[in-house]
Amino acid sequence: MIEVFNRAMKRLELTPTETQLKQMDLFISELKIFNPVYKLVKYEDEHELVVRHFLDCLTPLSLIKAELKENDTVADLGSGAGFPGILLAIMLPEHQVYLIERMKRRTDFLTNVIARTGLKNVTIINEDLEKVEQKFNFVTCRAFHPLFDIVTLVDKVLEKDGTFCAYKGQQDYLKSELVVCKELPFNFEIIPIKVPYLDEERCLCMMKRN
Repeated sequence: MIEVFNRAMKRLELTPTETQLKQMDLFISELKIFNPVYKLVKYEDEHELVVRHFLDCLTPLSLIKAELKENDTVADLGSGAGFPGILLAIMLPEHQVYLIERMKRRTDFLTNVIARTGLKNVTIINEDLEKVEQKFNFVTCRAFHPLFDIVTLVDKVLEKDGTFCAYKGQQDYLKSELVVCKELPFNFEIIPIKVPYLDEERCLCMMKRN
């Protein structure tokens, strides 16, 4: 798996430090320990865990970096097992990352991951998104609600000049979600992404206010 991961990093032109690699390895270890009981994420083996979840989250990192300015805050909605929030925190140590998750067993897991990895730039918000009052510069989500369910709430927590980036699968499904959105408060761009070693369609929906 190390060889597969290293080849993928080269393809994506990412150069994680030894510290970041160790943090990701510790994250994997914690998932292996807690997932059988907590049912945090679906995977059959370590290869699927790394490709379908780690690489899926890391593939658009360069696109995300291009949207971020110095001192921008990042929020991951419905962070669950920490995808993509924990990985963004590892790879973006200069940015404060907020993990918004309402379920206590998941926040317990995230708290343990943060302690084990020694991440200093992560804050957990154990609230329903509806109750979050803080605003963020960059908001993301993956395997969360359909866009038509959350665009109004995202608009509430996003800074005026902020960016909303949703990890999505097939473009056709994404377009069907966008069609249902009424009076969408954002301009959007659909960006196809190719996850190394994953033969499935992936894309980002990058949104900014009208």
